[in-house]
Order: sequence, then C-alpha cells, then structure tokens
Amino acid sequence: MIVYTQSSSSKSSKKPAKKTVTVYSKYTPPPFKTKAAPISAPRRADHSNLPSVTSSVASTAKKEPLMYSGDKLLGISVQHKSCLAPIFSQEEATDAAHMRR
Repeated sequence: MIVYTQSSSSKSSKKPAKKTVTVYSKYTPPPFKTKAAPISAPRRADHSNLPSVTSSVASTAKKEPLMYSGDKLLGISVQHKSCLAPIFSQEEATDAAHMRR
C-alpha cells in the first residue's frame, strides 16, 4: 500500500484563494404564446374513385358446421383439465370414468 503525504519542508507562502459566491435570481418562465392558425383536420387520401370488387373467386356464404356422421365413435371424455380423448367402446368409457386425476 502506498501512502502519499506532504513533507513539512515544502511549505508554500501562498494564501488560499477567496471563495466567490454567485447569487441567482428567481426563475421566471417566458410568457405563453398561442398559435395564430387553428389546427386543421387530418389529411386523408381520396378513395372515392375505387371500384367495388366484382370477382367471385371466394365464397362468403356461411359454412356448414362439421358433424360426425359415423357410428364407431361413442363419445368424447375429458381426462385432465382440457385433454379430450375419443371413446370408441364401452370398455374405454368405463376406464376413462374410473381414472383418477
């Protein structure tokens, strides 16, 4: 560890400088100025000349809901929270009913 000290033999005859104090006045903000021109409405593009779509590429009719029309599926069981499992036989239904969480 190094310690720096001032030796007593090198005394200087200079007096310490006087501290100057600066006094500030209270801040007064500049006066508020309003804008001369009022704000206009936002500028928008002119869309009055766009033609309507006349092509029939995609159908917008309501879609028929999907329904199972087979006879092998007996039902759907909820095993844990939102885990859905299909039931195809009575044995699977009783197994799903007896399962613990």
